[in-house]
Amino acid sequence: MAEALPPDLPMRWVALFAYCGSDAAQAANDAAARLRLSNALRGEIAVLAQHMHTPMLPDDARLWVSRLGLPMLLRVTTLQKAMAARDARQQDALAVLEQSARDIVASGACLSLRDLAVNGNDLMQMGIPKGPEVGEALGHLMHQVVTNQLPNTREALLDAALTLRAGQKEQQKNPPGQGRVEA
Repeated sequence: MAEALPPDLPMRWVALFAYCGSDAAQAANDAAARLRLSNALRGEIAVLAQHMHTPMLPDDARLWVSRLGLPMLLRVTTLQKAMAARDARQQDALAVLEQSARDIVASGACLSLRDLAVNGNDLMQMGIPKGPEVGEALGHLMHQVVTNQLPNTREALLDAALTLRAGQKEQQKNPPGQGRVEA
């Protein structure tokens, strides 16, 4: 498998541990730590090891680009293609995923919080309390945009945030397990 990989140290490192069973990612990370590889290199190894066996479908390209970024996603798919060298269907699916990911990035799609049409200040002005609640709300909105459940428009996101806020207020009024139990 190593010969199918480019001369990329983290990818080749992970490939050494690819067939260690369910502990492959942990084995790769532990060995990198014992050898005192740099934190940056260990971080790359951790991401590659974590996703080396993760099924990645072309339909999820936008989500994967959002999570990993295009360069890391392409490295993960390169590793997966090397591991699936004899599986033409898997090779084709990964090639479609790579092209979809490139097209998504080229289109300027919303892939990070910085690309979102609203920000934390917008949510706080709506009454979402400053702190973790704003981050959770932004994360929720971002996920909905990345998975195409919402368009990345200010109006749609603010409406969704209002709905989310109303649900939070209702939950505060009636916390789970605090209602009357009927016999």
